[in-house]
Amino acid sequence: MLYSSQETEQCQPIRRTLPSSRLIIAYATDRSLREDKIVRACCEHGVNIIIWAFTHFEFDDFSNEKKINPTFDLKNAERTIKRIRKEKDTQVIHLTSIGGWNGPHPSTRIDGVSWFKIWEKWNNNIFDGIDWDLEGHDDPSVPTTILDDSILNLMHDFTLAAQANGYIVGAAPAQSYLDPSSSVYSPKLNNQPLSAWDFSFPYAGRNAYAPLIAHLHFDFVTVQLYEGYSRACFALTRLGINPVKYLTDLTLALHKGYFLHNQPENYPRFNNDQSRKTNFVQIPPSRLVLGFANSWADGTKFVRFHPNEISQAFNDLAHLGNEPRGVAFWVLDEEGEHDHHRFFAKDLTTAFSNIKNE
Repeated sequence: MLYSSQETEQCQPIRRTLPSSRLIIAYATDRSLREDKIVRACCEHGVNIIIWAFTHFEFDDFSNEKKINPTFDLKNAERTIKRIRKEKDTQVIHLTSIGGWNGPHPSTRIDGVSWFKIWEKWNNNIFDGIDWDLEGHDDPSVPTTILDDSILNLMHDFTLAAQANGYIVGAAPAQSYLDPSSSVYSPKLNNQPLSAWDFSFPYAGRNAYAPLIAHLHFDFVTVQLYEGYSRACFALTRLGINPVKYLTDLTLALHKGYFLHNQPENYPRFNNDQSRKTNFVQIPPSRLVLGFANSWADGTKFVRFHPNEISQAFNDLAHLGNEPRGVAFWVLDEEGEHDHHRFFAKDLTTAFSNIKNE
């Protein structure tokens, strides 16, 4: 569905809030809509946020038309969302993800506030907010292999406008886009991984999201540990690091924070007030979500964590007063498709329950 917007009157904003319990977030694509029983079953297994992937913000150079273009069937999504809200007693939040691997980045022909107004009109109170998931591309020559200052400013302005109008805004950087073990920043998304893999894989970032995290208060930030050949993957598959220890150490490192040695020249735009710029990046556990692959991951290119390992790490961190806000997984479509029809969300909820009862 394509939608063209016009300016609309602003109503008194409705303040959307995250569930008070631990966040269990599932990403859903158009294939999930043909399996809405999985959506409902997943909610019954403890999922309290569903992020519908993806939407794109596009500008038509010929007609000057601004368009919101979802990659899923919006009417089917709306029908499924209404069905879940009718059948569930507990709160389930629905967001839409902007971007995706190989997806276009928003056109910077118009600014972030204008894009927010267009998105809000298109949204028509279907979704409770958005999740930033701008990533790179298989083709290293296309413009979306760079997350430049103009895109960062657009994301910044959109985020502030959305939050001011009561919407939830999350961010989902790939692990290399938010890396506390490195102080290097680059807008390029087509670098070799910093981990010592013995082959070429030019699709990693260098803290590309870190300036945004330093300057914005996202409602939650999901670190995608399922990025291809991620640091997490190298640590577990090549270095043999214990998964529970890895998750614990990563959470503590993000909470401690780190400084970038370099940062974007023209982000953020504070009317040239450079005193408001910061190169310190930190995510407190209260806003940190750890992102995992469910059973589609091969354990070689895409790291796999068992729900028992995740729950144990959360338990250990809780004893330290640093339990993360929640867990996310990609992707809901694959629930029940692998490993003898295992459901990651169900197994995760069971693992958390078992830890609690020990």
